[in-house]
Amino acid sequence: MSSFGGQDAANAKENSNGWAREKDAPNVISKKYDPHAETRRHAYEREQAIRHKARMAQMKKNPSTATTAKPMKTNSASTFEDRRAAVLAKKEKARQEKIAKARANNEKVAARKARMEKIQQQSKQATTKPAVDISELPPNSILELDSALTDVTLTQKENRTDPRTKAGAGSECATCRSTADLEEDVDNRGIFYCKSCWDTWANE
Repeated sequence: MSSFGGQDAANAKENSNGWAREKDAPNVISKKYDPHAETRRHAYEREQAIRHKARMAQMKKNPSTATTAKPMKTNSASTFEDRRAAVLAKKEKARQEKIAKARANNEKVAARKARMEKIQQQSKQATTKPAVDISELPPNSILELDSALTDVTLTQKENRTDPRTKAGAGSECATCRSTADLEEDVDNRGIFYCKSCWDTWANE
C-alpha cells in the first residue's frame, strides 16, 4: 500500500512502523524508514515548549517587550477631516513664522538704512555751510546782503598788491609818508617813494 494514498489505515501503519513523515521531522527529506523519528519529534516539541516558557517569562518580567495589537485605522470622514485640519494648521503655523522672520529682517534693514542716512547727513552738514535761499528773504535783507558782498569785494581789492607799484596795503612814502602813487626802490627792496618825491630825487 502506498504511503501517499491518504487512507487512515496507511497513515496508522506508517506511524506504528516508524516511517518518517514531513510534519514529524521537517529536516528529513527522504521518506525512508527512520527509527529515531519519534525521538526527534519529542525533542522538537520539548524545545518549542522551553522557548515558549522563556518567552512568557520575559514578557512577564518586561511587559514592554510584549507585542500588542494596534488599533485598526479608520477611514471615516471625521478622521480624515481631523488629519486634514492638522496638516493645514501646521502649514499655516510655518507660514506665519516665515512672515514674522521676514518682517523682523526688513525692520532691521530699515533701521540700519536710517542710521546710515543720518550719519551721512551729519557729515555733509559738518563739511558744507548751509546755502542762503534768497527767495525766503525779505526785500531789505536782499539789499543788505548785496551791500555786504560789495563791501567784502572792495576789501579784497584793497588788500591785493598793486601789480604796478608792488606796494601792499599800509605802505607809505619813505620821505613824505604819502600813500598815493608809490614806487619801490630797485636798490633797496621794501622802501617806497611817491611819484613826486621820486621825480624830485631823479632830477637832482
